[in-house]
Amino acid sequence: MNQPDSTYQEMRDVWRDYNDRQGFEHQLIDRKITWLLTTQAILLAAYGVTFGSAPTEELESFRDAVGWAGLSIAVLVLVGVLGLIRSKRRSWSTYKAFFDSSETLDPPKPLSRVPLEWGVETRNTHLTLLPDVLLPLVFIGAWALVIF
Repeated sequence: MNQPDSTYQEMRDVWRDYNDRQGFEHQLIDRKITWLLTTQAILLAAYGVTFGSAPTEELESFRDAVGWAGLSIAVLVLVGVLGLIRSKRRSWSTYKAFFDSSETLDPPKPLSRVPLEWGVETRNTHLTLLPDVLLPLVFIGAWALVIF
């Protein structure tokens, strides 16, 4: 179907908006994971340094506090990442419904012949988001082993 130039440009603008929203959500996920790695590295270093001293009650309390802080941060980041993945998915489904609607025209070429994918390919997007979910779980498990 040939679309008038103004309609085609409008579809390109909508497509650009869709990509910008997806990119923004992924930047937020990236920031959360970066902060997770930074805080966990600092906490693990602090925890490790305590093993150079003779054990005391204060030292054990400090280790517990560091362990609980690490576990709490990892849980909070996991909740945040899951929320951002949900936002990213909701944004995609909104645009998918828009492009699937019979009232609108197709997405810009070459995507006009296929259903709107989440990212490059929906299955691949699920796979690439998996480390963002698993990384906080690794730290949750590590701190749980340290604490308990």
